[in-house]
Amino acid sequence: MHLVIDIGNSSLKCGVFEQQSDGNFVLTKVGSNTDVCVDTFIQLDEEIAPVSVMVSSVRKLGTDILDWFTSKKWTYLSSETKTGIKISYESPETLGMDRLAAVVGASYLAEGKNCLIIDAGTCITYDILEAPNLYQGGNIAPGLSMRLKAMNHFTSALPLVSRNDDFELIGKNTESAIRNGAQTGIIMEINAFIEAFKNKYTDLVIFISGGDAEYIKTHCKHEMKLETHLVLHGLHQILLQHV
Repeated sequence: MHLVIDIGNSSLKCGVFEQQSDGNFVLTKVGSNTDVCVDTFIQLDEEIAPVSVMVSSVRKLGTDILDWFTSKKWTYLSSETKTGIKISYESPETLGMDRLAAVVGASYLAEGKNCLIIDAGTCITYDILEAPNLYQGGNIAPGLSMRLKAMNHFTSALPLVSRNDDFELIGKNTESAIRNGAQTGIIMEINAFIEAFKNKYTDLVIFISGGDAEYIKTHCKHEMKLETHLVLHGLHQILLQHV
């Protein structure tokens, strides 16, 4: 039994992969937790009793957590970890490990095709995998919630509004104008990025993941593969190279 852990900005997500009779591994369980501390990992270790573990984090972890990982021989993903992907990023040490894991997951699922990986979470990230295994880099933009909060935070009069799937092109009041600007703006941005990347890369497979993935997939005009657990699949593919 393999355990993979993706530590994000606000919480962690974990996935359990179990080996089947044919030798292949299947993701059988997914969970999340807002507490990122040693006690959380001790509980996971006791409940799951994994044979091997891969951990990825976008935040800086305390020495107590890292020391515990070392004592358990859990693999901690870094820019120096063997992933099977060649990195053409000028500062790999600053690359978010969740982005790298998502690229590995896309490479596995797309079976050697060019990929655009869009993660629509706190930020929206766009990453390009050039077939068969060259990571070219990507772009980072504010996510939907960040855009809505920023307009409220940095102005004296604009209210904080929430996402609503029922929106139009033209706002008829301040609330709908804010919502339409943020939501329509993101859809137009993503469509434009996809068109630009399609002009550069043929047979592009587009993956979408993250908290706003379903909303974006519904409203964008391009075909996308919704992969909610893309990072977990990528972490497991990396783990398989270290067991």
